[in-house]
Amino acid sequence: MATPVTKVTHVGGARAGAGSPTVSEETIGGWSFRSVSAPIASSARIEEVEAALSLPHGVPVPEACFADNSLTIRHDASGTELRINAVDALRSWHSRQSRIAADAGGVVCATSFDWAYENEYDGLLVRGPGAEAVPMEDSPRGLPMELLRLREDIVWSCHLSLYEDDLHDMGVVECTVKARVMASCFFVLLETFVRIDGERTALRQARFCHEFGSTSVLRDVEVRSASAQEVVGSGRPTGAPLGMTAAAGVPPVALAAGVSCRMAALDGAPAPTETDPIVYGCSRCRTPLFRHKHIMDTGSAASQSNSFFLSEALKWMEEASKDTESKLYCPSCNARVGALNWVGVQIPGGDWVSPAIIIHKKAVDPRSTSITGPPVVGASAGPPRLEAVAKPEARDSAAVAAGSSAAAPASAGAAAASAGGAGGVGPA
Repeated sequence: MATPVTKVTHVGGARAGAGSPTVSEETIGGWSFRSVSAPIASSARIEEVEAALSLPHGVPVPEACFADNSLTIRHDASGTELRINAVDALRSWHSRQSRIAADAGGVVCATSFDWAYENEYDGLLVRGPGAEAVPMEDSPRGLPMELLRLREDIVWSCHLSLYEDDLHDMGVVECTVKARVMASCFFVLLETFVRIDGERTALRQARFCHEFGSTSVLRDVEVRSASAQEVVGSGRPTGAPLGMTAAAGVPPVALAAGVSCRMAALDGAPAPTETDPIVYGCSRCRTPLFRHKHIMDTGSAASQSNSFFLSEALKWMEEASKDTESKLYCPSCNARVGALNWVGVQIPGGDWVSPAIIIHKKAVDPRSTSITGPPVVGASAGPPRLEAVAKPEARDSAAVAAGSSAAAPASAGAAAASAGGAGGVGPA
């Protein structure tokens, strides 16, 4: 039986000044929780981190390093702490790359290092004040899934980025930690996600759970990896998870539940066709955005650029298409994916494309639509519709033909706004 809340304190959003860390604290069930959320490390702080890690000259840390972000969970009675922070995560990365280099008979240097920043970091368990750090011990019992499925109010939570990098526009790496505390238990998810475009995708997750009143903290570690071909073809990574606890007895589908949000195919995407089986989705949240058939053939010179040019504006671009020139954002996670310009732009090779509907290649991933599932956007709304949206001029003409009494707009932007008010916004 879970112990009741014994004490609750909260110091959230306390800032000593601009750019200073935000500290949030909570005490419940004999445990104290403390998170520190700070801005991206300054150049001076980066130098301190590089010195602390003893990195060889020229080997950089990730572009977005949140060196002062940390999560500390302390058992008040014994002083035992679970510590998760950015510097230790990077220390694990450097230790891993040094070991791999040594096994291959080489050394880590500015021209040979792990630029994907993969780690083997599962947090540190520190036993008592000043005690030596020891690895967290796995429990043969696995995680109490029934307990975690209970609908309870979240007393305290945090979501921290430890480091991020776009891998020189060739992919992404994200190391994050999330925690939530309920009246009966707490749960922590430490995750490192790596995607190297055209090569491979990897995910390492360490999960911690403790039921208040019990005598142990349970840990479950899962590592998944797949080639780009496997991910595109099936939507999910293959291969047996590594380093798993007794929870290995649980069917793989259940263990993959936390992975599906990142590595599943474009759930809810339109049904595939024999001639156009691929849908491109947001690389961050996998929301379907356009089909392969929407990509214009702009010639060999333009095909080598970092962007796709679409043949028409789609329904999810409706708001952006009201202006002559605007940026395009994913309708689900609001990540920037491209730009729209009704006037047009000059593409590599000298040709002029009008209108120019530009999608950054690094912002989207191709996915087969052969795997279906629940819609990504909303519980019942389904994915964004992939119908075309008319140009501002065409919508204005449609409004006039429908008998609109609106005055002629003075600009293309006003025409779009007027047409929007008249309801001429393209197919429903």
